[in-house]
Amino acid sequence: MDQISTSFSSPYRISCQKLGTFRIVFKRGNLVGDDHPLPVVAEVGLSLRCNFPSTIVLIANEPANKLDVIWSAIQADRGPGRVRATPIIVANGRTIRVSSIGISDSGKAFGNSSALHLSWELINCDGLASLGDAYDLATSKSSWERFLLLQNASGLCIVRATVFGFSDNMVDDHSTVPFENLESNLTDDVCL
Repeated sequence: MDQISTSFSSPYRISCQKLGTFRIVFKRGNLVGDDHPLPVVAEVGLSLRCNFPSTIVLIANEPANKLDVIWSAIQADRGPGRVRATPIIVANGRTIRVSSIGISDSGKAFGNSSALHLSWELINCDGLASLGDAYDLATSKSSWERFLLLQNASGLCIVRATVFGFSDNMVDDHSTVPFENLESNLTDDVCL
């Protein structure tokens, strides 16, 4: 845990150094000294579980990663190659958001996949859609969400995200630590 320096508050950055479940206790109170016999006035605990996702799911055309949308994406029927059986219908000629959510082995969603480095592919999307690389670079330093520029054409297009490593966001250059054993379930495809 590192304290981040700001002029208005005292935020902390918590990062996992190893896997497991940890309890973090925040204490607020007096400085310990002879004239302060009660060092702690208030105490609150936080349970933090550091783990890898067992799978990922893609969310398309949603402004936020809401739990009901994530749950629907987890439950969606999938065909060969983990492509969702039912396409998501979107209006052409605009920009939509596509994001990746890590799912734990217990079926619970991670907040996002910001610690994971993903590769994004468009399959059979020529003339239909392209990744908004310039837009993505301006709005996000992470690869967990992308913006898709839809052309003014109709057809089916597959968006695929695959996890291939960890983003080391603690380092300024956003380096990637690759997975030693990549499993195929760290890929998801959505048909638009």
